[in-house]
Amino acid sequence: MNQKRELYEGFHERMSAASKSGFHLEASWYCYAMIEDRLSSLLKNTGGIGRNGSARPIRMLGKKLEELNNRATSDELLKSCLPSQEVHDWKENRNSLMHAMADGSLSLSEIEKQAYLLTLSGEKLIKNLSAAAMRLKKHRSNRLLKNSFGACVDGNFRAIEDHFVGWYRQLFFLKIKQDHQKYAVEMGQSFFLRFSAGSGSEFLHRWTSRGP
Repeated sequence: MNQKRELYEGFHERMSAASKSGFHLEASWYCYAMIEDRLSSLLKNTGGIGRNGSARPIRMLGKKLEELNNRATSDELLKSCLPSQEVHDWKENRNSLMHAMADGSLSLSEIEKQAYLLTLSGEKLIKNLSAAAMRLKKHRSNRLLKNSFGACVDGNFRAIEDHFVGWYRQLFFLKIKQDHQKYAVEMGQSFFLRFSAGSGSEFLHRWTSRGP
């Protein structure tokens, strides 16, 4: 387990424990940290952690949300899964609570109630942001693999041949004669046809029609 994941899971455990024990203000701070983390993940999977390709991370929840909203104008997938209004509302509610605590406009019981509601909405928001981040990450990864595969098979079979030839030759060297073509097609389809049905079929036909 990497250090960041361990830290994130530790935050989640402490948030849950604090909430169950009635320490809702403490739990809301863990919520804030995890919401920022999930927004950073969304940034990473939609163009980078900084503005205009910069490697300098965007700081603060509000600025991260602002950048994501800007990217969503030209990214339909991000637009469809980003709970922008919910993040904005949660941020405003948290800020209002902090200001109320500073200026003494709320009683202790009212502060506890607001912290409790903030934690409840924060836990739900974290789940939604985590789902959005996973959806974007999966989509971007699949598209990258598909584009890389498509470019290779459309312009040059060499790279795929180098990757695939060792495995295909093993079928012969291990003397798998009966049904070797069927096995090759089944294995090839599970890998290649995920990305490009037409090009994958052409590639499989080319390799299953000749020997090593």
